[in-house]
Amino acid sequence: MLNKKHVALVRKLARGVAEIAALPVQEEKRALWRRLNARKPGRPMVMVDQVCWNELNAGGELTLRCADADCRGYEEYLRRTLYQWEHFPVDMVVEPLVRVPKAVHNTGFGIHVVEQVAVTDPTSEVLSHRYENQFQNEEDLAKIHAPQISHDASETERRLAVAHELFDGLLEVRPWGVDPYLSLWDPIATWMGVENALYALVDRPGFIHRLLTRLTNGYLSMLDQLEQQGLLCEPQSLIHCTGAYTDDLPAPGYDPGNRVRRTSGCSAWRRCSPPSRPPCSGNSRWSTPVASAPVSAWCTTAVAIRSTARWPKCA
Repeated sequence: MLNKKHVALVRKLARGVAEIAALPVQEEKRALWRRLNARKPGRPMVMVDQVCWNELNAGGELTLRCADADCRGYEEYLRRTLYQWEHFPVDMVVEPLVRVPKAVHNTGFGIHVVEQVAVTDPTSEVLSHRYENQFQNEEDLAKIHAPQISHDASETERRLAVAHELFDGLLEVRPWGVDPYLSLWDPIATWMGVENALYALVDRPGFIHRLLTRLTNGYLSMLDQLEQQGLLCEPQSLIHCTGAYTDDLPAPGYDPGNRVRRTSGCSAWRRCSPPSRPPCSGNSRWSTPVASAPVSAWCTTAVAIRSTARWPKCA
């Protein structure tokens, strides 16, 4: 049973978000994002992302008052949405809905990060890290296991029931599956340390290729499981820090059962893409753009995978 005071507080915040979401400017911003993604931009688009929220609460607008974990999570989301709209909205779009994450468990790749951290600001989530190198020889590659996906349907139903109690009549309650973030560089950096990984690129490129192949195949397995279990998210409003609105998707021939062709995701493939395609594991639907750049091209800009249908298919 939710605390009535907490419910009232969350609904008050939700009412404010709903009023903002109903403003005509929201559709105007969506139209501008569609033009940008169609490569016919009307003007440069601006999005403020990865905000240092711990430094912005001078007036108490972001202070959380709910004690219940469910209410507190929604309260934080609503307060941050209202704060950003008031102080630095730029081209954000406020949607008339609340996404409720499904209770999906991912075992990951089976590797635990071994690190030392330095804290300079205890109120910040930003830390300094020194990672131990856990991939020093060929035998270490066996540490990487394909992620296993499972779904706790009863917990998902509980979360939805809570959300309906909080938001019915104000905001749409939308069950939300996994919004994949597919990065090769990020996990490797935490498993090896950045310096060790960069040296290995030069001194042991074949080893890095084999590491990337195991990691890529693990992602492919994870995506297959998410699709088979119906656990991929619906079409998004954002891809990381970019408006995801487009008239190009779903493409002709779209199969609602093949959700990945409609799911977009932020990726970092180009940061460490090998010069030759790794094995496709007999699954051309998930062929990946890993052949797009040489090993040395560890660029710093992530790319958005808009549609797997655009990548070359396996022979």
